[in-house]
Amino acid sequence: MRRAIYVYYEAACEDMCAKMNDEELKETAEALDLDADQGRDNIINALGETLRDEAYLSDVFALMMPEDLGLMRQFVSRESVIMASLSEELALDSLYENSLVYASGDIVFVPVDIVDVFAAEDTDDFKALNERLSWLDACEKTAALYYGVMRDEDFLSLYNTHHALGVRLEDLEALLDRMPESDNAFVHEDGLMIAEEAYEDKDKILAMHAGMDVTYPDETEIHDIAVYGYPYRQAAMKEMFAFLSAYTKDDYDTCELMSGVWEEDVVNGEPVRLMQDLALTANIPTEDVIRLSHVFLNMHAATRKLTNNGATPGDMIRKGHMPDFEELFKGVDLSAAMKDLQGD
Repeated sequence: MRRAIYVYYEAACEDMCAKMNDEELKETAEALDLDADQGRDNIINALGETLRDEAYLSDVFALMMPEDLGLMRQFVSRESVIMASLSEELALDSLYENSLVYASGDIVFVPVDIVDVFAAEDTDDFKALNERLSWLDACEKTAALYYGVMRDEDFLSLYNTHHALGVRLEDLEALLDRMPESDNAFVHEDGLMIAEEAYEDKDKILAMHAGMDVTYPDETEIHDIAVYGYPYRQAAMKEMFAFLSAYTKDDYDTCELMSGVWEEDVVNGEPVRLMQDLALTANIPTEDVIRLSHVFLNMHAATRKLTNNGATPGDMIRKGHMPDFEELFKGVDLSAAMKDLQGD
């Protein structure tokens, strides 16, 4: 179901920022490394100068996914009502997080001075660079979750899953140099791509992955992780989405719930506990827990793990590297466990 978004155009960034309350202004200033204690009017003026800065905007525009660009082009056309799909709602979140718009419920305030900069930059050369840098950024998001640390050659293989954008190693290194420094969440050293959050554990991760083949997602999965926060179009994920939709307000809320559960599963992979937590969070009645367990089991079996160097439990079972996943649920009375949790 699409959601109506009503767009109001403000002449300048300062006019948009004036719509924010004091707490929102301070949070926005802090996110942009500005002085958040200089008084409301001064913060608004400082934000206006920063958000209009072409260097800042060029960095933000360079990494926009196609869905983000689509929204910006609708703003260029001065659309006043947008019947937003789920991906467009998430793109709006992305623009909001970068302080390019201000949203309040179904109303979005868009500064024309930012839109005008985008319109001027939206050339064929920009589109060619954006396509490669946004894909590189999407690959970094996936690599951080599934691998933590990758050899340059393996990261190149991940990037080249988008066959239309395939490059050689030296071309990839040149693209890495073009990445905005503030948005690059990887350290590139000694022939390795290392996620910043994994840097302290890089030796441990390399030892864990020793002797394991790297298992790669496809182009669709990488794209969906960047846009939806999880592999939105995979069959097992769609099954879980459909199940959870009965207990959430709308597709946006279901997607938020899905992405959180999926990422926790990628990192921790404790299916019984995760399923119990999900049942409590979504207020799933005890009589539906057995059905949830089957749907969750399918999702877990299709979820890639950092501990498996990108392989899923299903992959590991098929290769004989782990016992049948059903063993995890043997002897576990899920309904009784849920009743105990609900009584806590």
